[in-house]
Amino acid sequence: MASSLHSYEPHAETTELPELRPRNFEKQPMPRWELRIAIGQVVILWAVLAGMMVMVFLFGFHAGREQGLSR
Repeated sequence: MASSLHSYEPHAETTELPELRPRNFEKQPMPRWELRIAIGQVVILWAVLAGMMVMVFLFGFHAGREQGLSR
């Protein structure tokens, strides 16, 4: 019934998937400078966030004292 154009029969040479990784993928160590950059970026991110929180707190404290909100 179905012609050979519409039936799917995989050929022997197309059943193997191409290897996407190099053969020595597991043996290659991760370069240390990539890890160092990532840790440095995290430290800078947390320093910026902490600095912004301190600035917002000090600005609110100063604005509150300007409004007469002291002890």
